[in-house]
Amino acid sequence: MIDYFTPEPIVLAHRGDSARYPENTMPAFKSAVDMKVHVIETDVHLTADGEVVIWHDDTLMRMSGDPRRISQLTWEEIRGIDAGSQFSLDGGKSFPFRGKNISPVRIRDVLSEFPGTKFNIDLKDNKLELAERFGHILMELNCRERVVTASFHKEVLYHFRKVLPEALTSCSPIEILRLLLLYRSGILTLPLTYKKKILQVPEYSGKLKVITAVFVKYLHRRGFKIQVWTVNDVSEMNRFLDMGIDGLFTDRPALLIDLLKKREK
Repeated sequence: MIDYFTPEPIVLAHRGDSARYPENTMPAFKSAVDMKVHVIETDVHLTADGEVVIWHDDTLMRMSGDPRRISQLTWEEIRGIDAGSQFSLDGGKSFPFRGKNISPVRIRDVLSEFPGTKFNIDLKDNKLELAERFGHILMELNCRERVVTASFHKEVLYHFRKVLPEALTSCSPIEILRLLLLYRSGILTLPLTYKKKILQVPEYSGKLKVITAVFVKYLHRRGFKIQVWTVNDVSEMNRFLDMGIDGLFTDRPALLIDLLKKREK
């Protein structure tokens, strides 16, 4: 049986090794796997013909220059897109992955390609059909133990929990807000009714400060796992690690892995 949360703290490669390769593509995922990250974070959308494809934005524009929406295209149309055409390491002076046959991929293909890798997958569309199709993929590939599912759309996340009740999911934004408000009001006491105890949060949400050392300790005593996004600076990584954070999302997983090795000495 896979222990999703071992070892800790978890290195969550945000969209793969996205500082060095086009995000959410096979080269970015392979680089993250090769450096032995603990978890790969990625995002999925539903195509017009019901395929679950890996991509962050609603449109193809930012990564390929194509303005079309994923929801309006079939998988056959999407798979021919140049997913590396807009990626640059020097501020747009050069585009080293343009024309290198780097295409969007489906989540089922990535889960099959990296069978020993753990994933954190964000359901981006506000469609219940996405939750259903994604849940069936996890059942078909028998990989529920190595995937945490998240979504900013609470209805989608709650529907996914109905489709696959035993699956790991993060708390929804409204669950996190409720937890924070109850904590700050002093109302929150044991026992907690939360069944899903994975918090994936930024330090701040607007002007609201979510993460403090005291809040982290409070949640740890109640069995929660806290993972913070997205942290790319060494000093910030150290600050969160000193708080006892259970995992960090980062665009620079190699940097975090190296830091963790240094902290172990």
